[in-house]
Amino acid sequence: MSALTVKHLKENNEDFEWYPTTTEMLECVKVDILKLAKTELSLGIGAGRKYKDDMLYFKDAWSPEYKDNLYLGDVIDIGAGDGRALAHFTSDYGNIEVHAKPYAIEKATLHANNLIRQNVKLIGRDFSDISLVDKKFGVTFCNPPYSEFKEWTKKILSEVNSKSIYLIIPERWKNDDELKYQIEDKGEFEVIGSYDFLDADRKARAKIDIIRIDCRVTSNSQDTFNDWIAKNIGTFDKYEEVEFEDNIDLSETNIEEHNDKIAEVLTKSCNDARYKMIQNYKQLSSIDFAVIEQLGISRKQVLEKIKDDIRSLKNKYWRKMFDHTDSITKRLTSKMRNKILSEVIWFSELDFTISNIYSVVIWAIENSNKYTKEQAIEVYDKMMSFDNVTAYKSNTKWTDGGWRYNNKQIPEKWSLNLDYRIVVENGVTTDYNSRVTSSIYSDLATVADTMGFKNKGCYGVDTGEKGFCFADVETDPMVLEYKRFKNGNVHLKINQDFLMMLNVEIGKLKGWIMKPKDVQDEWNVTEEEAVKLFGKSITLLTDTNIKLLGV
Repeated sequence: MSALTVKHLKENNEDFEWYPTTTEMLECVKVDILKLAKTELSLGIGAGRKYKDDMLYFKDAWSPEYKDNLYLGDVIDIGAGDGRALAHFTSDYGNIEVHAKPYAIEKATLHANNLIRQNVKLIGRDFSDISLVDKKFGVTFCNPPYSEFKEWTKKILSEVNSKSIYLIIPERWKNDDELKYQIEDKGEFEVIGSYDFLDADRKARAKIDIIRIDCRVTSNSQDTFNDWIAKNIGTFDKYEEVEFEDNIDLSETNIEEHNDKIAEVLTKSCNDARYKMIQNYKQLSSIDFAVIEQLGISRKQVLEKIKDDIRSLKNKYWRKMFDHTDSITKRLTSKMRNKILSEVIWFSELDFTISNIYSVVIWAIENSNKYTKEQAIEVYDKMMSFDNVTAYKSNTKWTDGGWRYNNKQIPEKWSLNLDYRIVVENGVTTDYNSRVTSSIYSDLATVADTMGFKNKGCYGVDTGEKGFCFADVETDPMVLEYKRFKNGNVHLKINQDFLMMLNVEIGKLKGWIMKPKDVQDEWNVTEEEAVKLFGKSITLLTDTNIKLLGV
């Protein structure tokens, strides 16, 4: 941990008593995780068998040429800081390959945003505002702020569903009888190490114990989601289920009139819907249990129904939120849009809060920026064919244009022809109703938008008819013309300025163009034009785009 990091956190009032866990402490936990996972045989689970949720178990390799495997499932660090604990636990153990998905809760903006960029799934920022009752983890780890360790520990024990829990807390925990009872009630526990921070990255006098709680087989271990339902709704020992109407009606929220406050409007609507749902279930107290029992409805069915309703409610609001991230998704081709949306499925498990929306948008921006470059190369390569390309002059095997007549192979370095019509085979994908689902021209329009050629997109035309991609401003030149045919081929006429910029940008991304002089040599442009072309690039989104969503 650098002094600069601490300075930055303090300047932004985000220190939050962050005392990074030492390597010695992390290794103590890491060794114990492996030990715990290997106890599956003694627990009577059987050699090589998995837990049904694939969390916290060890499997020997069946052959010496393969690695052993440790399956941790979902691993969460509550108060994750810079993410060092997650990195330590989810990395391979020597010759043992680790399979894990890292999750985190972190309040400091500097740390939280960096965790997102490291592909850690940030499920919340302020621990006090987050409910964990409807989530399950293989390993839960927490090194809390020591002035609040009791509150954090009690919340973890009352809410977390986890195979194992590791807590690094001051040794004075032993003097708190209520806390000791709650730890004992959660599962079989053991102090696996005692340490201090005298030689840590950030020195402190605190002496701590590392406590491991094994929640897998103890009879006292309970489903904390059921406990939460009993506390907030009812026990359902005498009363049974009523149907909850979970369709989202946002007509009263006037979203279109509050585009600058989408996050605020949706979170309020979600909270109102959640409150209404809980109140509806509380009304079950007025229903005679005997009547409901005759319908064959059990207590277990009621509990599962409530859990499903809570999860589906959040899921629906997250989907609604993504419907309004067009400032991000419109920059993606159809393939990349589907790819990024498939990766955000885990967000549906998050509490629908302003801070979580902020984290999700940060994640979407980071990944959108990554995909805008990837998709540009993909669209460019899709237009590659023998007749569509010109060899770079710097090719070693193709010189003086003779390659086109003497060699039917694509040159190692090439650019799209500036003087020819471009024909793309299989440039359109259709569904079973012959409707266009993706096309080279709409994807090309998306790439043009990310490169500063703002446009109104491409709209469907019948086969054999000419289509156009118009610029946003009427005074700007058209971005492209296109015509698609029944055999799936597409003929393109691309704006020359855009095509030239695209050739240079792809050359840079592929490592074929390293400096302005390369541009000048390959395309016979002036030095001034070469410098200008080399300096242009794909525009990336920044955190300021979050304001578009009212976050």
